[in-house]
Amino acid sequence: MTDTPHPTLSHFVVISGGALSAEAAPLQASIGLRGNGEDDGFAAAVAAACGLPLPNEPCTMSADDNTRILWLGPDEWLIRTDPARGDDLEAALQRNLAGRHAAVIRMDHQYSALILGGSGLDDILSGGTAIAPGDITATACIGTRFAHVPVILHRLADGRMAMLLRPSLFGYMVDWLEQAARHLALEKAGTAVENT
Repeated sequence: MTDTPHPTLSHFVVISGGALSAEAAPLQASIGLRGNGEDDGFAAAVAAACGLPLPNEPCTMSADDNTRILWLGPDEWLIRTDPARGDDLEAALQRNLAGRHAAVIRMDHQYSALILGGSGLDDILSGGTAIAPGDITATACIGTRFAHVPVILHRLADGRMAMLLRPSLFGYMVDWLEQAARHLALEKAGTAVENT
Protein backbone atom coordinates (compact mmCIF):
# COMPACT_ATOMS: atom_id res chain seq x y z
CA MET A 1 0.00 0.00 0.00
CA THR A 2 1.42 3.34 -1.01
CA ASP A 3 -1.03 5.79 0.54
CA THR A 4 -0.61 5.18 4.25
CA PRO A 5 -2.83 7.16 6.66
CA HIS A 6 -1.24 9.55 9.11
CA PRO A 7 -0.04 7.40 12.01
CA THR A 8 -1.82 9.48 14.62
CA LEU A 9 -5.24 8.71 13.10
CA SER A 10 -7.31 5.72 14.15
CA HIS A 11 -7.39 3.46 11.09
CA PHE A 12 -8.07 -0.23 10.67
CA VAL A 13 -6.45 -2.27 7.91
CA VAL A 14 -7.59 -5.82 7.29
CA ILE A 15 -4.86 -7.80 5.56
CA SER A 16 -5.12 -11.28 4.04
CA GLY A 17 -8.67 -11.95 5.11
CA GLY A 18 -7.98 -12.00 8.83
CA ALA A 19 -4.53 -13.63 8.92
CA LEU A 20 -3.28 -10.28 10.17
CA SER A 21 -5.02 -7.16 11.41
CA ALA A 22 -3.10 -3.92 11.80
CA GLU A 23 -4.68 -0.96 13.54
CA ALA A 24 -2.95 2.41 13.68
CA ALA A 25 -3.59 3.48 17.26
CA PRO A 26 -4.57 7.07 18.05
CA LEU A 27 -1.85 9.35 19.37
CA GLN A 28 -1.03 8.83 23.03
CA ALA A 29 0.87 11.06 25.40
CA SER A 30 4.44 9.75 25.60
CA ILE A 31 6.83 10.81 28.34
CA GLY A 32 10.49 9.84 28.40
CA LEU A 33 11.92 9.30 31.86
CA ARG A 34 15.55 9.05 32.95
CA GLY A 35 16.81 8.42 36.47
CA ASN A 36 18.30 5.95 38.91
CA GLY A 37 15.90 3.03 39.20
CA GLU A 38 17.85 1.67 42.16
CA ASP A 39 17.06 4.82 44.15
CA ASP A 40 14.01 3.96 46.26
CA GLY A 41 13.06 7.64 46.48
CA PHE A 42 13.10 8.02 42.70
CA ALA A 43 11.01 4.88 42.22
CA ALA A 44 8.52 6.01 44.86
CA ALA A 45 8.21 9.47 43.31
CA VAL A 46 7.44 7.97 39.89
CA ALA A 47 4.97 5.48 41.36
CA ALA A 48 3.16 8.25 43.23
CA ALA A 49 2.78 10.29 40.03
CA CYS A 50 1.79 7.41 37.76
CA GLY A 51 -0.16 5.21 40.14
CA LEU A 52 1.98 2.29 38.95
CA PRO A 53 5.20 0.70 40.21
CA LEU A 54 8.35 1.57 38.30
CA PRO A 55 9.48 -1.59 36.44
CA ASN A 56 13.14 -2.29 37.16
CA GLU A 57 13.45 -5.77 35.71
CA PRO A 58 14.85 -5.72 32.16
CA CYS A 59 12.28 -5.94 29.36
CA THR A 60 9.22 -5.56 31.59
CA MET A 61 6.42 -3.06 31.99
CA SER A 62 3.74 -2.09 34.48
CA ALA A 63 0.28 -1.14 33.27
CA ASP A 64 -3.30 -0.35 34.12
CA ASP A 65 -6.23 0.47 31.84
CA ASN A 66 -4.89 3.88 30.81
CA THR A 67 -1.14 4.02 31.44
CA ARG A 68 1.94 1.90 30.76
CA ILE A 69 5.51 2.32 32.00
CA LEU A 70 7.89 0.54 29.62
CA TRP A 71 11.43 -0.38 30.70
CA LEU A 72 13.87 0.71 27.99
CA GLY A 73 17.15 0.44 29.89
CA PRO A 74 18.66 0.48 33.40
CA ASP A 75 17.98 4.21 33.73
CA GLU A 76 15.38 4.85 31.02
CA TRP A 77 11.61 4.34 30.72
CA LEU A 78 8.84 5.35 28.36
CA ILE A 79 5.46 6.26 29.85
CA ARG A 80 2.42 6.02 27.55
CA THR A 81 -0.93 7.35 28.70
CA ASP A 82 -4.23 8.81 27.56
CA PRO A 83 -3.72 12.24 25.95
CA ALA A 84 -6.14 13.83 28.42
CA ARG A 85 -3.84 12.77 31.27
CA GLY A 86 -0.54 13.68 29.63
CA ASP A 87 -0.12 17.25 30.89
CA ASP A 88 -1.13 16.41 34.46
CA LEU A 89 1.12 13.35 34.57
CA GLU A 90 4.08 15.28 33.19
CA ALA A 91 3.54 18.01 35.78
CA ALA A 92 3.24 15.46 38.59
CA LEU A 93 6.48 13.79 37.56
CA GLN A 94 8.29 17.13 37.35
CA ARG A 95 6.98 18.08 40.78
CA ASN A 96 7.73 14.74 42.47
CA LEU A 97 11.22 14.51 40.97
CA ALA A 98 12.27 18.11 41.67
CA GLY A 99 15.74 18.19 43.18
CA ARG A 100 16.58 14.66 42.03
CA HIS A 101 18.96 13.63 39.26
CA ALA A 102 16.23 12.86 36.75
CA ALA A 103 14.83 13.97 33.39
CA VAL A 104 11.22 14.12 32.21
CA ILE A 105 10.80 14.70 28.46
CA ARG A 106 7.56 14.94 26.48
CA MET A 107 7.82 12.75 23.35
CA ASP A 108 4.27 12.54 21.96
CA HIS A 109 5.25 12.81 18.29
CA GLN A 110 8.31 10.56 18.45
CA TYR A 111 6.33 7.29 18.49
CA SER A 112 3.55 5.78 16.41
CA ALA A 113 1.80 2.59 17.43
CA LEU A 114 0.49 -0.33 15.41
CA ILE A 115 -1.87 -2.78 17.12
CA LEU A 116 -1.43 -6.23 15.59
CA GLY A 117 -3.64 -9.31 15.79
CA GLY A 118 -5.01 -12.15 13.71
CA SER A 119 -4.46 -15.87 13.36
CA GLY A 120 -1.17 -15.42 11.48
CA LEU A 121 0.40 -12.95 13.88
CA ASP A 122 2.90 -15.32 15.50
CA ASP A 123 4.08 -16.61 12.10
CA ILE A 124 4.57 -13.09 10.81
CA LEU A 125 6.37 -11.98 13.98
CA SER A 126 8.72 -14.95 13.66
CA GLY A 127 9.54 -13.86 10.12
CA GLY A 128 10.43 -10.33 11.15
CA THR A 129 12.49 -10.74 14.33
CA ALA A 130 14.61 -13.25 16.22
CA ILE A 131 12.41 -12.74 19.31
CA ALA A 132 10.08 -15.71 19.82
CA PRO A 133 6.43 -14.57 20.05
CA GLY A 134 6.04 -16.62 23.22
CA ASP A 135 8.70 -14.48 24.91
CA ILE A 136 6.48 -11.42 24.58
CA THR A 137 4.32 -12.15 27.62
CA ALA A 138 1.63 -9.99 29.22
CA THR A 139 4.22 -8.11 31.30
CA ALA A 140 7.07 -8.06 28.75
CA CYS A 141 8.35 -5.01 26.89
CA ILE A 142 10.99 -5.87 24.31
CA GLY A 143 13.07 -3.54 22.17
CA THR A 144 14.29 -5.26 19.04
CA ARG A 145 14.69 -4.90 15.29
CA PHE A 146 11.70 -6.01 13.26
CA ALA A 147 12.05 -6.09 9.47
CA HIS A 148 15.29 -4.07 9.97
CA VAL A 149 13.42 -1.37 11.90
CA PRO A 150 13.94 -0.60 15.62
CA VAL A 151 10.66 -1.22 17.45
CA ILE A 152 9.28 -1.80 20.94
CA LEU A 153 6.88 -4.73 21.30
CA HIS A 154 4.46 -5.43 24.13
CA ARG A 155 1.17 -7.25 24.64
CA LEU A 156 -2.19 -5.66 25.30
CA ALA A 157 -4.71 -7.01 27.79
CA ASP A 158 -6.67 -8.65 24.98
CA GLY A 159 -3.61 -10.56 23.73
CA ARG A 160 -2.94 -8.40 20.69
CA MET A 161 0.53 -6.94 20.12
CA ALA A 162 1.49 -3.27 20.26
CA MET A 163 4.41 -2.20 18.09
CA LEU A 164 5.93 1.23 18.76
CA LEU A 165 8.10 2.77 16.06
CA ARG A 166 9.16 6.10 14.63
CA PRO A 167 6.42 7.83 12.60
CA SER A 168 8.75 8.14 9.59
CA LEU A 169 8.91 4.31 9.39
CA PHE A 170 5.17 3.73 9.75
CA GLY A 171 4.40 3.42 6.03
CA TYR A 172 7.35 1.09 5.43
CA MET A 173 6.20 -1.18 8.26
CA VAL A 174 2.59 -1.36 7.04
CA ASP A 175 3.85 -2.28 3.55
CA TRP A 176 6.14 -4.96 4.99
CA LEU A 177 3.36 -6.45 7.11
CA GLU A 178 0.97 -6.49 4.16
CA GLN A 179 3.49 -8.33 1.99
CA ALA A 180 4.29 -10.78 4.79
CA ALA A 181 0.60 -11.51 5.30
CA ARG A 182 0.12 -12.15 1.59
CA HIS A 183 3.11 -14.48 1.54
CA LEU A 184 1.74 -16.36 4.56
CA ALA A 185 -1.67 -16.71 2.87
CA LEU A 186 -0.04 -18.15 -0.26
CA GLU A 187 1.99 -20.60 1.84
CA LYS A 188 -1.09 -21.80 3.68
CA ALA A 189 -3.06 -22.12 0.43
CA GLY A 190 -0.26 -24.19 -1.08
CA THR A 191 -0.14 -26.43 1.97
CA ALA A 192 -3.91 -26.92 1.83
CA VAL A 193 -3.71 -27.92 -1.85
CA GLU A 194 -0.91 -30.42 -1.12
CA ASN A 195 -2.98 -32.00 1.63
CA THR A 196 -6.05 -32.56 -0.54
